[in-house]
Amino acid sequence: MKQFVSVWDMRKKIQRDGFTLLEVMIAVMILSVVIMALLQMYANGAHIFKSVNIKSQTNQYISFLTGNEKYSLQKDTFSLDRLVEEFEIEDELRRELRDIKVELLFEDIKNTKSSSIAEFEITKVVLKTSNLKGDVAKTSFLRLRTQ
Repeated sequence: MKQFVSVWDMRKKIQRDGFTLLEVMIAVMILSVVIMALLQMYANGAHIFKSVNIKSQTNQYISFLTGNEKYSLQKDTFSLDRLVEEFEIEDELRRELRDIKVELLFEDIKNTKSSSIAEFEITKVVLKTSNLKGDVAKTSFLRLRTQ
């Protein structure tokens, strides 16, 4: 025996079993907000990683300069390939170092030239690097020299 189902009964059944348009729109909105928050977190992490990487490279350049008597005591602007002129290194690395410009700035903090105390000099050295990509990093350190 066939039963006839009215349109009204079918509509009630669909509303009971399925989602309304409003519920679907709210779910899509919540999902989009969560996705945007995740993208923002990823972008912030990438930016922080890049700045840490640039700082790390700058600290390596400082160690090159402090170990090199020729460049560690003068105010100058030069490219890093001058530091490794006497070494045999790969051409690709030499080109990369040639693209990095270094600016050294010095600021005297304390100088003593007395006969009773050993002579010493405290200098603040500021190292500013920039490359062709536009990355600029600036770092400083204090240097103590005794004589």
